[in-house]
Amino acid sequence: MNLSKVVKEVEQGKAFKQFIKKHPDYFLAHCFTMVSQGEKSFKWELGYYSEKADKLVVFETSPKINMRPEEEAFKKEGTIKRLELKKVKVNVSKALKACEELVVAKYPGKS
Repeated sequence: MNLSKVVKEVEQGKAFKQFIKKHPDYFLAHCFTMVSQGEKSFKWELGYYSEKADKLVVFETSPKINMRPEEEAFKKEGTIKRLELKKVKVNVSKALKACEELVVAKYPGKS
C-alpha cells in the first residue's frame, strides 16, 4: 500500500476539497492504521491540524472517505508539526516487516 497514493486520494475527494476551501490553514499531521496479521487492505486515518485553531480533523478511508468532526488536538504543549511525506523513506511494507522483526526479537513469546 502506497501511503502517498492514499493521501492523494483523500485530498482529491469532495469532502476534503470542501473542507480545505473553508479551512486553508490545516495541514497533514499524521497517518494512522491498525493492521491484523494477513490483512490485505488498510483503513487509514489521516489527521489534518491547524495551528491557528489548535484543532485536528481526521479523514477515514474505509469503507469510503469520510470526515470526522473537528476535535481537540491530543498533544502536550506547543503545536503539531507538518508531516512531510517526501521525507518518509520507508514504505508501509518495510515498516511492517521491521515491526514484526522487533516483536520477534524483543518479545519471542508474543509472535
